[in-house]
Amino acid sequence: MVRRPSRLVGLIVAVAVVVVGVLLWQRAGRSTEVPVASAVGDFRAGGGAGSEPGAPTPGVYTYRATGTERGTVGPLNIDRDVPPTARAVVRSTTRGFSLELRISEEHVEETRFVRTPRGLLAVWRRVDVRFLGIGRDDRRPLVPPVLTVPSASRVGASWDSSFRAWKLSTTGRARVVRATTLSVSGTSYPVVVLEDRGRTSGAHGGPRLQRWWWSEQLKLPIRIESDVTLGGVFGYRSKIRLDLASATPAR
Repeated sequence: MVRRPSRLVGLIVAVAVVVVGVLLWQRAGRSTEVPVASAVGDFRAGGGAGSEPGAPTPGVYTYRATGTERGTVGPLNIDRDVPPTARAVVRSTTRGFSLELRISEEHVEETRFVRTPRGLLAVWRRVDVRFLGIGRDDRRPLVPPVLTVPSASRVGASWDSSFRAWKLSTTGRARVVRATTLSVSGTSYPVVVLEDRGRTSGAHGGPRLQRWWWSEQLKLPIRIESDVTLGGVFGYRSKIRLDLASATPAR
């Protein structure tokens, strides 16, 4: 008579643990779309709305998004699709601009660029990717700054894109693949396709690939493709494509 309630309580606790685990696992497999109103509010509060020569028009751009992400913990995998739209918050800075890609509420990447005679240099980067609220908001200067868009984007040109961000070293090579055109809201823009292939060393090392369809007219990538693999105890794998939906930012 005494043991039955104890067993019943134990069973209820076990079932509750399983239910909570299932709910958390389902939640981990979802991405949250960033509302445009939220991104615009942050843009207005953060400043950087002034025009800077050689920089894109500041504001919040919307990209159509497709792709998947996978987080790994030992033998366990958490897979999720990215939301159908992503936001890009562009702010003017001294001699350049910042491009903050909000692929989802759980995945944010920001890069700060400066304009130089060589071209557009990436000088600082932030990567914040989370599963179930767990992750690391990593913010580092890039040493040396990385040439991202050369002043003379001649097809076939290539350059070293290696850099160090604190303890992580990335060895890479970038090149201008080809010139073509892409349409945004019915308007065609000349673009050059820039490809950057690299490998990050260390405990969370692995290969990375990024392609930009760069519009010198808009001073923005009209299309972005990325393919990233990071190993280690807490691994990460993503393959994402973004396509600019409108050349006019929300402000």
